[in-house]
Amino acid sequence: MATPSIPRSKHLETAYTQITGFNTHSIETIMSHRAADCTQHFLPASMPHAPMSNDAFRAFYAKLMPSFRGYTIHVRDVLEDRAKHRVMFWTELEAETDAGPFRPGVTLLFVDLSDDGEQILRVTEFVDSQYGKEFMGKLMAAKKGET
Repeated sequence: MATPSIPRSKHLETAYTQITGFNTHSIETIMSHRAADCTQHFLPASMPHAPMSNDAFRAFYAKLMPSFRGYTIHVRDVLEDRAKHRVMFWTELEAETDAGPFRPGVTLLFVDLSDDGEQILRVTEFVDSQYGKEFMGKLMAAKKGET
């Protein structure tokens, strides 16, 4: 007997545009449901990024993502808090770079949405800060030909 498919809520559908956009390498898809005043946050606080506006995130993406070939987000689990209009993705990332494979392990992505689920108000990404710092150093060195 086939498992019945459960339709996604509007909140889940909208939140998944973030995953789809990264997996298809489409900044337009990533930005398609972000509110005009949406902010992107990278945590923990030891990460060197201040919250980013949509324009700042576009510039960040345009500069960084070409270095990550085959960038893919694998969703391991997803939780929806309907009362808070929040979706949380437990993910693992992977890509190939000039500095070698990028495999930072577990990443958590929180997507806060409008009450109706049409707009993304805030994206918060929890990453392994130590891995990120070390890997970005290697990547910058590789781009300069210092590997």
